[in-house]
Amino acid sequence: MQEDRIIILKQEDIYLIRVEGGKTMIYTSDACYQSKKRLYEIYQSVDKTFMQISKQTIIHFTYLQSVETSWSGTFLIKLKNHQFDYVSRKYLPA
Repeated sequence: MQEDRIIILKQEDIYLIRVEGGKTMIYTSDACYQSKKRLYEIYQSVDKTFMQISKQTIIHFTYLQSVETSWSGTFLIKLKNHQFDYVSRKYLPA
């Protein structure tokens, strides 16, 4: 994580954006960066290749590797950079 400088990321380099412990974290294929922006602010500025899957997570749909069902009725999303998260029922497409 880079805390003392500003890093410019291209949208195509971002795999996952997630709120962790009140901090907005941006994951690329091999690094993690902290953003001062809130999740909804980032989501409003990215293109349609991004999808919100829960209250705290946005994924880049292009890097989706697999989707698995879980016992609770939600879906486990795995990305090509080995990150994963669960899709909340509220965010499942109709």
